Amino acid sequence: MKNDFNLRADLHLHSHIGMRLWYCPLLYDSVQSVETILARALELGLDIISITDHDSLEGYLKAKKIIDEKNLNLTLVPGIEVSSKDGHILAYGVDKVVESGLTAAETVERIHRLGGGRRRRPSL
Repeated sequence: MKNDFNLRADLHLHSHIGMRLWYCPLLYDSVQSVETILARALELGLDIISITDHDSLEGYLKAKKIIDEKNLNLTLVPGIEVSSKDGHILAYGVDKVVESGLTAAETVERIHRLGGGRRRRPSL
């Protein structure tokens, strides 16, 4: 990762992996494959991305495998968009799926319990 803090990031990306949109079952949140997302991120010169599929870590896990295998110059932040009773909540830094359908407060509590949402110092 660059040390000058002039980093380009997109921390809210969706892949076609995962469930259909609950409020419109004929639609998916994205039509992009993980491979397409990674290629476009590199093309745009992004340094950091997070694939935040709804209630699934599959997109993140697939991206992590590709980045590791191909040794891509891209930092991947674990992320998921959790469907709570009160709306969608982005969770970063978690490596387990957070149960959907909880209240917002319960969802945030679970995210924190899994180590997400805590401020971490960047390693230089």
